[in-house]
Amino acid sequence: MTPSASKLRVFIGRAGKQAQTIGQGFREYLRDVVDACMAVCRKGFGRSRMQRMEEVNDDDLLLPFERHALRDPYREYIRTKRNNRFATMQALPRIPRIWAGIELLDSIWLRELLDLYSVIDADVPLPLSLFMGAFLRTRVSFELGLSGCIGESADLMRGAIEYGVHGMRILQNPELAEVWLYKDKGKDEYKAYRESFEREKKDRLFKGQDALHHYWTQFSEWGSHSTKSALALRMRFDEAEGIKATFQFFETDHARLADFLLTLLDTVHRLELILFDCFRTRLMLDVGLGEMRSRFGRLKRQAQAPRRPH
Repeated sequence: MTPSASKLRVFIGRAGKQAQTIGQGFREYLRDVVDACMAVCRKGFGRSRMQRMEEVNDDDLLLPFERHALRDPYREYIRTKRNNRFATMQALPRIPRIWAGIELLDSIWLRELLDLYSVIDADVPLPLSLFMGAFLRTRVSFELGLSGCIGESADLMRGAIEYGVHGMRILQNPELAEVWLYKDKGKDEYKAYRESFEREKKDRLFKGQDALHHYWTQFSEWGSHSTKSALALRMRFDEAEGIKATFQFFETDHARLADFLLTLLDTVHRLELILFDCFRTRLMLDVGLGEMRSRFGRLKRQAQAPRRPH
């Protein structure tokens, strides 16, 4: 359990005891918590903002239409989220290499999908559509991750993994296309779907993909489900006076953010390896694609290399 998760458990445990013993006083305490959250919304998101780039001011972060149409507190939320994304791309020590890897991997995915766009095979359209859905989610997940929205980014990346492994399984077993397509038709069809895609998921759906199954599980805990791990990602604790909890909209810890982005990068790379392997015969003909994939391998190793102490 992470330190934040452990503190969260203590915090919730104390709150539960207060609920049992204080009664009306605890309801007032909850009202104070809600008031504090609303105050954050009214006053902005200063604690969730990374250090601003010197050459950028607030107005530069919004388009003229947005400055006219949006109102606080939502305008400040959009401005802070956008500032965090730009600050992440420029300020963090390992981010330039990570960002270069994200851009290159995105280009690789797009090139592969375009190479496969004209493939004529009765078994290909559904799996290829699922890989396209995975690609869409990886793009949005990276954008949210760069903005410090770790939970939301994890949720989307979990969906991308699921899209990818479903596409792989259907391509390897074309008879499952009908099972996947008709899962909502009735009870028998849904039962067949669960048998094919959900039973013994690690050994069947994720066969040979242990790392992706691990990431899928982690992203489920961090973003898709209402768990203490997901909540702990948002909480910061001050033990100066007991335990004071602060809820944060955005992750601003540089080290945690860099590690999370590397996890996303490795996840999307593993999905790309599946896509390439599924259509290897066609994609091997693209010489330029091979060069891009080799360059990405070097970038990824550089991004993962531990920082040298000064």
